[in-house]
Amino acid sequence: MNVLIVEPDGTVQARRLAAFAASGHCVSAVCEGERALALLRRRPFDVMLVDPFGDDATDMSLLAATRITAPMCRIVLLTATSLFVSGELFTIMPPSIEILRAPITDRDLIIHCEEPRRRLSA
Repeated sequence: MNVLIVEPDGTVQARRLAAFAASGHCVSAVCEGERALALLRRRPFDVMLVDPFGDDATDMSLLAATRITAPMCRIVLLTATSLFVSGELFTIMPPSIEILRAPITDRDLIIHCEEPRRRLSA
């Protein structure tokens, strides 16, 4: 699986990159949305992990641009915000976007990202 991690925190980025690579995945990591879009234009990714509320450089406009640039890429939002608890923002999210509440272990994140692939190959 080709994974793109959009994470401004270098420590978190390195930890996730190492965890996905150790699980046998091809993984790239960038610190902001513009760099993510540049990579998405150059090669396909199966999954993009992003916290759109984590940093000003990674904002919600990345999600819309990703839908246009890489429509087959699954987007997994990792967020600690409580905005999604009541479901208020679900109506503005395209159905291809999945939302995971942080904190989540790297192992659980990998399992979640692999799940649709397992289902298709079963």
